[in-house]
Amino acid sequence: MELMNENDLSFQVCKTDDDFKSAEDDYRAVLEGLWRYITSKTDNTGRTVQIFIRDRGNRVVGGVIGHAFGGWLYLELLWVEVVLMVCSFHEQIGVLLRNKLVDAYLVSQLFSIILPWEKLKPIIEGMRKEYHEPRLYEWFEYLYDEMKKIERLQSTA
Repeated sequence: MELMNENDLSFQVCKTDDDFKSAEDDYRAVLEGLWRYITSKTDNTGRTVQIFIRDRGNRVVGGVIGHAFGGWLYLELLWVEVVLMVCSFHEQIGVLLRNKLVDAYLVSQLFSIILPWEKLKPIIEGMRKEYHEPRLYEWFEYLYDEMKKIERLQSTA
């Protein structure tokens, strides 16, 4: 879909496979334009950057692929397994709560905590055993315990 603004510039919004196919040359033009701009400002012609996150079984569970040049980092792809994203997010909220940087009641109103822990608990327990890390995601578990306390208080009120 193309849109025209008041400066006679058109904008193509790509949403479908056909849109993307029709814009392949445009995609290359953006990459080449970015490359020309960056290399005109630096002497560095750049290099590919690949960062992989592996579990202890050497299985890739996430990573970043991109390019670095002239002090700029262009990330092309970023992926992390959903379980790791969910656990890491909740782990961080748990740390904030434990250090009294967020209010427990507010957290209980803003985020779903109980269901994710109950769904992921067997996976986390398996990871704790497999990796010999009994404290893995301990702050996620702490967060769950605190949310259960609030749930009990609210149910008796």
